[in-house]
Amino acid sequence: MSKSQRRKGAEGEREAAELCRQLWPQADRNPMQARGAKRDGCEVEGTPHWIEVKSGVRPPIMPALRQAKRDIAASGDARAPVVMAKTTRQGWTVTMDWSTFATLVREGQAARAAAVQMASIPDCRVCGRPTMHLGDTCYGCTQREWAARRESA
Repeated sequence: MSKSQRRKGAEGEREAAELCRQLWPQADRNPMQARGAKRDGCEVEGTPHWIEVKSGVRPPIMPALRQAKRDIAASGDARAPVVMAKTTRQGWTVTMDWSTFATLVREGQAARAAAVQMASIPDCRVCGRPTMHLGDTCYGCTQREWAARRESA
C-alpha cells in the first residue's frame, strides 16, 4: 500500500470519527491505526458499534463488512459491525446487517413511545414539572404543601 493510499485511509478514518462524535462525543480514531500496528480493534472506537471505514472511488463495502465480522469473532467483542463508506466526491453511507438495523429501529421507536407517554403526563400547577400521578401537583409540591399546612396548624 502506497503512502498516499495510507494517508487517504487515515484521512477517511479521521473524518468518520468526526461524524461519529456528533452521536457519541467520546468517539475517536483508534490510536493503534495511526501506528500501523497489527489490528487491535475497529477503526473508530468509543461507539457502541464495531466501525470499519472505507473510502475511495469504489470502496469495498461487503468485503469490509466480512472483515469486521472476522475481527469481531477473533477479538471476542460483542459489538455489531458497521461499515462507513465514502465514495470520492460523494457523501457517507452506512452499511450494516439487518438485525443491527432492526434493533436500532426498535430502540428508536421505544424511545419515541416513551417521549409521547411523557408528553401526555399533566404538568404540576405549581412548578410545571410532570406530575407523575393523577393529581394536579407533583409529589414534591404536594409534600411541601402538606408540610406548610402542618406548620401553620
